[in-house]
Amino acid sequence: MAPAIVEIVANPPDPLDLLRLGGPALIPLLLGSTAALTLAFERCWFWWGVVRRHGTIARHTLMLYRRDRRAAIAHLRTLSMDDPLPVVRLALAPLLEGDRPHPLRFRRALQMALAAERDRLQRYDTAFRTLATTAPLLGLLGTILGLMEIFRGPAIAPATQTLTLDPDAIAAGIGQALVSTAAGLVIAIAALLAGRLFRSLAQRHLVQLQTYGSQLELLYRRVYWHLNIAPKPGPREPRSPYSSSP
Repeated sequence: MAPAIVEIVANPPDPLDLLRLGGPALIPLLLGSTAALTLAFERCWFWWGVVRRHGTIARHTLMLYRRDRRAAIAHLRTLSMDDPLPVVRLALAPLLEGDRPHPLRFRRALQMALAAERDRLQRYDTAFRTLATTAPLLGLLGTILGLMEIFRGPAIAPATQTLTLDPDAIAAGIGQALVSTAAGLVIAIAALLAGRLFRSLAQRHLVQLQTYGSQLELLYRRVYWHLNIAPKPGPREPRSPYSSSP
């Protein structure tokens, strides 16, 4: 077993030979694996930036918004032009509703922005689910084609009326069945794990965005919304009966 593994590592097989050995079912599997690998790299780069900068931007924005609303909006606009992270888009949505909008309008803007960010965070989730479902089926298709190749090999000799087997056809059929099945399972497992990982990151980040939005709304109510409420007039002093004014 060990010498065989060493031989494979020392002399790796030609990819074209593997493609011919795997049969036609291996072509969509290779295309799907290439697409999944590209999407996985894109998601890894996206989540690296989000996880690395979310906490710093959220804390700095809350501190700045508590002191100066206009400065916080200008800072968020600058961040949105450089690298629009979800926390930046979420914070900008209610702050651009006006100087002091009604709290219900403020909350509605937050909810709409959070719904939009949910779709962005779960981007390509359907692609990973589809690949994890279809890859084993394509591997099974390759297995069936390989078995068909095996059964195509036997022939009946006309002279002796005996069944003859072609070793080359049998070896090719078994190889096609094994290679396509293994490729389908490997690609499906990788797509399933990647989809689960990115889905868990999206759910966790949505909770963080909800918490940040609630903090921003409470800060708005405490610092800015009370300025819209006019003070109630106090009770009028009773007029003196000796006063000459009407």
